[in-house]
Amino acid sequence: MRIELTKKLSKETIEKLFVFVESFPILNPQYFIEWNEVFHNMGIRYEYLITYEDNEIMGFLPFAVKTTQYGSVIHSSPYIGYGGPVAKDKHIKSELIINLIKYAKKESFLTVTISTPPFIKDDDIELYKQSMGVNYQLANFYQYTLLDKHPINKFRSKKRSAFRKNINITANEGFVIKYENDLNVFNEWVQVLYERYNEIGAKPYPKDFFDSLYSEIIVKEKAMLVTAFNKDELIGGIIFICGKGIVDYFSPAFKSKYNKYNLTTFVLNDCFNFFIENNFTLFNWQSSPAKEGVYYFKARWGALESNHYYLTTVTGDISEILQLPLSRVREKFQNFFILPFSLWEK
Repeated sequence: MRIELTKKLSKETIEKLFVFVESFPILNPQYFIEWNEVFHNMGIRYEYLITYEDNEIMGFLPFAVKTTQYGSVIHSSPYIGYGGPVAKDKHIKSELIINLIKYAKKESFLTVTISTPPFIKDDDIELYKQSMGVNYQLANFYQYTLLDKHPINKFRSKKRSAFRKNINITANEGFVIKYENDLNVFNEWVQVLYERYNEIGAKPYPKDFFDSLYSEIIVKEKAMLVTAFNKDELIGGIIFICGKGIVDYFSPAFKSKYNKYNLTTFVLNDCFNFFIENNFTLFNWQSSPAKEGVYYFKARWGALESNHYYLTTVTGDISEILQLPLSRVREKFQNFFILPFSLWEK
């Protein structure tokens, strides 16, 4: 058995990875090989450690590298949430992580961070920690729903009736749901997203991320945009990214002037039927900035709660970046996790 570092996937390796990924009945969407092209299109250094046995792939670990004048860091999956090794054997998972840490130390990278995926067992998380020799761990909650049946059908009758009444009111106003992969509609939705973020004072992902998300993920049916229209007007929609049996609630955006129509609920109701019909069993609502409005919106849908972790190993000299203002660090290492922000607050 051997582990190889691959900085650029060959056509043959991509084909083997596709076959290996398809052998898993349940897999988080971040592990699909199509994300390789998304990151490369954005100019992000995205590499793989791959375990082979007799030329057959037995496991892999994708990761991204960010280099600045202050040094380089590894983050398992910036932008899309989660990462870590993919293998059926725990020893292979451990060896992939150990080799990632060795690589980072050899290259004098500052830190390695793996954001553990949802729905993995506690002993897997412990394996990550031990294999990394973790220096810092940061728990982060996520919310999820089991798709054994439509969430509304799990409610008591009074709550179920209230949900359905609101959904019917929205439908009677003439709003229509569409499952889209049209580029013009997608670009129009991105503008809705940018306008909404501007209203709330938040910073969205850059346009090149969404361009690649469309060309490499949505077109290849590893994600979908579900929209709401009123006649010919696009009101907004939700992007979901899809794995093997798992779907992530990735990015909702609707025009704020239509807030009173509860369009997120209207679209989600339809989508849950779609997901169940297409054999998805787990719905990851992901996290929220705080346990406030968005958190309680998901909770009203009956969302359960668990934790994933940002696990960080220091592999180089971090003294210089710890002397920088946190704002400078966030600017230079944008969308990459380096160290817990609390280290700059001491």
